Amino acid sequence: MYSPSHRLVIDDRLLSIEELIRQKKFDQARRELAGLSADQFDAVTPERGLFLSFSADCALDAGEYRKALDLGLASTHLLAEFTLHKRYGRTMLVLSRAYAAVGDLKNAELRAYDALASYRRVSETNGQIDALNELARVAYIRTNLEGAAEFLADAIAMASDNPRKTALLTGNHGRIRILNGHWVQAEQDISTALEYNRAHHYDSSVATDLLSLAWISIRKRNFLPAERWLTEAA
Repeated sequence: MYSPSHRLVIDDRLLSIEELIRQKKFDQARRELAGLSADQFDAVTPERGLFLSFSADCALDAGEYRKALDLGLASTHLLAEFTLHKRYGRTMLVLSRAYAAVGDLKNAELRAYDALASYRRVSETNGQIDALNELARVAYIRTNLEGAAEFLADAIAMASDNPRKTALLTGNHGRIRILNGHWVQAEQDISTALEYNRAHHYDSSVATDLLSLAWISIRKRNFLPAERWLTEAA
């Protein structure tokens, strides 16, 4: 087993792919991965596990959920031998999302908790926020709205110095509040998220926020503002 006193040296090609994935440039990451193979990396180093992990991430992005599961599980068996908690946590998040996509919510929840624990070991705040958001998503799918709201509240509290994540989480929290019937607070949350997303030109998030405001207006039977929100979203 790897000793923390050893210095890990990661292949520059893998580090380049990791950065592409961080930037959500998945098409380019896939092209880079296509020029490599798992057999090029020794299984007694973490590099083969990282190659499989990045391949799983790209498969998830492409909607190849079973492939993402196979690659992610193979990766965790290798990465578990090393003290790469952030990368192990990322792989667990990929597994959680893939399990949720195929309807296995029990495993999705377990993997999200594993991701949260891995990120906590190294005080990785952004990773913990992502894991809490994933736990909220699983709870939402299970119609555990109170649980989803609690996870999001914890994530928002951790994201105070990250405006982008705060906007994302606040919008998600607002959408949960719509379902709980807390329309006034939901409208405030989503309007706050919309203001940030508009200012920074996150168009897909703007569209989601507009649709959510339209949904609130429809439920309140305020059809004229609902029409305006829907038109702008379209």
